[in-house]
Amino acid sequence: MTQSNLPSFSNDSVINEILKEILEKLGNLEKQTSTSWLELAIIVSIFALLVTIITLLLTVIFSVNACIDNIFKD
Repeated sequence: MTQSNLPSFSNDSVINEILKEILEKLGNLEKQTSTSWLELAIIVSIFALLVTIITLLLTVIFSVNACIDNIFKD
C-alpha cells in the first residue's frame, strides 16, 4: 500500500474557509467587472453623442454654405 503525498484534512472547516474566500474574491471581481462595463457604456454613449453633434453642425454649415452660394450665384 503506497502512501499519498497529498495532505489530508481531518476537518472540513479548512476547506470550507478556503471555498468561502474564493467565492468572496469572485464576487468582488464580478462587482468590479460590472462597474467597468458601466463606465465603458457611458464613455461609448458620450462619444456617440459627440459624433452626432459634430455631424449635425457640419450638415448645418454645408447647408448654409449651399444656400449662400445659390443666393449670390451669377
